[in-house]
Amino acid sequence: MKLTVLARLNPPSPGPVGGSAVLIEGDWPEGTGATDRWSLDTHIDSRFEWIDEAASYWTEVIAHEPCAGDAPSPVQPAWLNALALRYYLVKLIRVVAFFSEVRRLNFGDEVEFNATRGRDEDYADIIGQLCRLAGSRLGICWNGQATAPAPVSPANHAWRRALARAAEWIDPRVSDVSAPRIVFCGNPRLLEPVCRETTHRGGQAWWLCDRLAMRSWLRWRRAGCGQLVCNSSLGVYDRLPRPDVGPIDCRDVDLSAAVARWLTSRMAALGRQQTRIVEQVERHFLRIRPDALVLDEDQTPFHRAAVAAARRHGVRSFVVQHGAPCCRFGFAPLEADEFLAWGLSTRNQLARWAVPTERITTVGSLHPGGVIHGQRARKADDRPARIVLLTTVPPRDERPDAVVFHFNRTTYREMVDTAAAAVSRLPAAELLVKMHPRAAGDPVVESAVARNPRLHVRWVRTGSLDDCLAEADCVLSCLSSAGIEATLAGLPVIQLAPVGSGRVLPHEEWGLLGTARTETELDRLLAQALSSDWRPAAVPNPDVFFHETADATSTAARIAEIVLRTAHGTRQTRALEPRIENELRPAMRPAHGAVRAAG
Repeated sequence: MKLTVLARLNPPSPGPVGGSAVLIEGDWPEGTGATDRWSLDTHIDSRFEWIDEAASYWTEVIAHEPCAGDAPSPVQPAWLNALALRYYLVKLIRVVAFFSEVRRLNFGDEVEFNATRGRDEDYADIIGQLCRLAGSRLGICWNGQATAPAPVSPANHAWRRALARAAEWIDPRVSDVSAPRIVFCGNPRLLEPVCRETTHRGGQAWWLCDRLAMRSWLRWRRAGCGQLVCNSSLGVYDRLPRPDVGPIDCRDVDLSAAVARWLTSRMAALGRQQTRIVEQVERHFLRIRPDALVLDEDQTPFHRAAVAAARRHGVRSFVVQHGAPCCRFGFAPLEADEFLAWGLSTRNQLARWAVPTERITTVGSLHPGGVIHGQRARKADDRPARIVLLTTVPPRDERPDAVVFHFNRTTYREMVDTAAAAVSRLPAAELLVKMHPRAAGDPVVESAVARNPRLHVRWVRTGSLDDCLAEADCVLSCLSSAGIEATLAGLPVIQLAPVGSGRVLPHEEWGLLGTARTETELDRLLAQALSSDWRPAAVPNPDVFFHETADATSTAARIAEIVLRTAHGTRQTRALEPRIENELRPAMRPAHGAVRAAG
């Protein structure tokens, strides 16, 4: 039997496809859903959650973490880029799962793979192994040559770099006083309340960042806080080691060649920048000698470089929860020493992902706007119901999300279409679309609105979440952390989830009214939410998912107390076991003693 396999539909377009065909990235256009058409986006759903688990497992096997102590291992590229590597492995393992469980390859099948050079060699390698195992014949049709995309990063102009050098000269100096020294790394909107409480309690603070954040520096310089700037764009040499990738056995398919190629390509693009980040963070830690590190996450390269330096210097690190734990990839395994969680729901979820409970402390939410707690007044009968739709960042075909989500362009479109159609069927309702802060526009939502001309829509592109919730009667949340926070406003929150997704943020554990995957489920939940009988008391105690449901100020004070107590302990330990700075050898070592110049 002949089977055509396409890496993607466009670009490049392979032209008309006859017979049986499989699409690896993306989905077939509407109207082509014949029985002999398959796509991984459609058929690989939460039933294959083992793919997420396998991606996490193999990432930990490949990525060797840096050690604490006097003889640390070099910072490995795979460890720095672990989050991207997990998603890449999901992309590869989906192919293995599809051809071994959904559309099995058989002896004598003729497989033709349409691919792009410079982009799809990994797919070709895996499909070739699968064909050899099944006794199928493979032919590869290369369609053009892909160009490697340039790394996307904010511009770092010469004037900004000059200001960063000037700022370092006038930043506060480390003195011999007993003030604990705290380094913050992450989104200021989240961590600034903690920094404020830390300095009020006698701590000295610095913000670790890649480029000089001018407005933040001006705001915090008055409070005696400095910035530690890395300027990764100035990286010249790639000194990160290149360890061999051992066999990666996934159902008799070896993924090691593909992973090695991916790491080589990623380091060609980012090795110089990441080398400079690691070296500059080490330089800052040698100069400042901090007593604690506070981050908003510990999974991306910049934050992992900070965690590695903290581990090297015997500094305890803390991750402050910044979002709902929808997927293990962004939260586990925990690399920092301690996770400061919203409440018991997060604690329980992290425990299910094998994060030791002794490393999790429940402190409450640091929502920057400070959602007003308590029940909203019921709407008057003479005005339309106001329903807020919290959107998310549109998915990308080239990077499949975690399989348990089953979140792709097709399922996202179905979610939004379901919401728009359900609200348009209400006798009187207004839909307030709150755009995600990282999404400048959302064509999926715009198309769904256009398909429902009866729908009264108001777009909310700016302003705080609190302002939007203040006039809402109900919230529809597309797997959004903001939806969890909206429950504290006394609002009924309905979670929209893709068909085929698993138990992502179970509503009974997170104070949500319910989860809707179909129009029938959404119609029922909307009727319940807008009923005069609904009361917030119908929702489980919010203390479970937001510790003590305190405001952001008291949560920040609680976090500052924990961090400063740890910092004082670190200073006492250093006093008992003095170590001079020249004993703190840099953790970076050129691979095999060679210094590789940039491109």
